[in-house]
Amino acid sequence: MNRRPGGEVKGEVIRVEQRRQRILREPELDHLALSQKYRVDVRRIIRAWKAGKSDAEIAAKIDISTDRLELLRAEILEIHRRQRLDQPVLPRIRSR
Repeated sequence: MNRRPGGEVKGEVIRVEQRRQRILREPELDHLALSQKYRVDVRRIIRAWKAGKSDAEIAAKIDISTDRLELLRAEILEIHRRQRLDQPVLPRIRSR
């Protein structure tokens, strides 16, 4: 085993850091269920939002009402918020 000067095992630190990376990445959305519910391609809408398109532009291109887009955005934000609150808090790793 490789021991660090502080007495930590190198493999342990790497495993904790990998777990932190896995938790901190973008939360998973059930795109298929949302697409079926709103009858639109949710991934396409999310990509458009990330590209900086306005709701009016997206609504005109996809032929969906802006009200439905607002409902979809609110539901996605709620899913992200719930997933963020359910994540365990990991101990911080001090780097030397």
